[in-house]
Amino acid sequence: MAPAVLRTREVRVQWSKRDETLANWEQLRSNPDEWYDNRTRKTNPKAPDFVRKDDRAVALWIDGRDVPTWVEELCNDLDSRQSTRRQSRDSEGGDSRGERRSGPRDGRQAAEASNWEALRSNPEEWYDNRNRKTSDRQPDFVRRDDRNSALWLDSRGAPEWVGELLSELDARQAARREQRAAERAAGGGDERSQEGGGRRGAEELVNWEALRANPAEWYDNRSRKTSDRQPDFVRRDDRRAALWLDSRGAPPWVGDLLAELDAAAQARRQQRQAERGAAPSTPELEAKRAAEAANWESLRANPEAWFDNRNNKQTPKSPDFRKKDDRTQALWVTSYGAPEWLNELLTELDARQTARY
Repeated sequence: MAPAVLRTREVRVQWSKRDETLANWEQLRSNPDEWYDNRTRKTNPKAPDFVRKDDRAVALWIDGRDVPTWVEELCNDLDSRQSTRRQSRDSEGGDSRGERRSGPRDGRQAAEASNWEALRSNPEEWYDNRNRKTSDRQPDFVRRDDRNSALWLDSRGAPEWVGELLSELDARQAARREQRAAERAAGGGDERSQEGGGRRGAEELVNWEALRANPAEWYDNRSRKTSDRQPDFVRRDDRRAALWLDSRGAPPWVGDLLAELDAAAQARRQQRQAERGAAPSTPELEAKRAAEAANWESLRANPEAWFDNRNNKQTPKSPDFRKKDDRTQALWVTSYGAPEWLNELLTELDARQTARY
């Protein structure tokens, strides 16, 4: 009798996206010179922090998913290497350094020096974005007629006199603000908007009047803004019609209008809560509320397991928190199911971020 043949079942091991990401991190740690380090050069917070030089499609994010625990040590090591290289270049001597800068490889440094001189000579030709930046990686100054010409204050090529230039620019801005305030006090709010502000001031005043007459025709974005540069009110049927509370053309009665809008919004919230309490509860609704409550507790217990998107939301409707290992789990701070201790948690998270950076 022939012996029985044992059949083994072939098992295929699938290479997951997580394995690929971890392998890329290992390659970066082993050969950092094969990667572009874009951490201090990013103009978009969502751009990758590291990009492979021979394959731009391979990229890594420090705040992405499946980041190894040793990534902070790696970043510190890379920063130390860069600092050592900068010190070595600075100590090579004046003549050889000057020759090197005059070569074609250092055309970028020459262009940056030229831009700094252009800013000092004609600051009115540049946008001063220091107080409008939503990310430290965005440029501090951008040329008005050429958005590709940009300057960063923390650049290695910043001149020694940049501090004096910033003081001069700040003094000019303060003088302009005082002049505008004096003109506004002398001419009156509405009159200044119509006469001193020209056509644009008149259009803005018309929009403020339209908001006061029909606030339901406008989006109130005050509590949803992710940047100070975003408008506080936007017309529903025409997104080009927008209003900012810090505008010089804001009428003197805008404070009373905001109080009325807040009171009306509070009344609507109370009405919805009353209707919600009176409405019959269903098993589906109770399950949804329980799942949201569980997610809030998970965020409080382990905030590192969640992405904090409050400061980099693409739209006001995007979630404020999203679970790292399950993108379908999301939380909004404006949700009706937000717990009473949410403000304490947000304060704690902000303190952690400040300490981290």
